Amino acid sequence: KLKEYGAKHEKAQARQEGMITMNGSLLHLFQAGKISYEQAMLFTTRQKEFEQLVARGTPLSRSPMRRQMAVTHA
Repeated sequence: KLKEYGAKHEKAQARQEGMITMNGSLLHLFQAGKISYEQAMLFTTRQKEFEQLVARGTPLSRSPMRRQMAVTHA
């Protein structure tokens, strides 16, 4: 349990610091129309996770990286 908690805590902290996962980057590129769904699936190592992100329709504006970019470029 402690190991599981540590991993979740590290991921949450990384998100707060503006880090983004590979699937997060692929989702961003896919939603922006820079790559196709098929291209994203070729590059991801966690296809099920990527499919779930797409199915949820997570908007780019809600991602920490997108918010940081908006603030930086404002």
